[in-house]
Amino acid sequence: MATNNIFSTNYAHGVSDGTLTSTVCNVNTSFESDVKINGLGIAERLTIIETMLGLPVRDVELENKHPHLKNLYQAHIAAMAHDGKKNTAYTEEMKKLRTFEILKKDNV
Repeated sequence: MATNNIFSTNYAHGVSDGTLTSTVCNVNTSFESDVKINGLGIAERLTIIETMLGLPVRDVELENKHPHLKNLYQAHIAAMAHDGKKNTAYTEEMKKLRTFEILKKDNV
């Protein structure tokens, strides 16, 4: 699993004349790893947790085609956290768009 992370830190330090100097350090890094806990990888554990919580599986390819899905997903997560709703505009829109994608493939 390749990831791209940006670590940023901002710190101030004094110099001998009493002035403060601020330094910002940004580091880009990417790495591949699979950390296992009791034989299960972290990604696999997260998938299990998401399934148990009833979180919808995000479809990044579909979200790239339909950017409004990202906002609907955030609203879905907020609704689940607030009142436990599992069917929201996001899940309904995902069902419609996945059906549309299947139909589109069948007609090509």
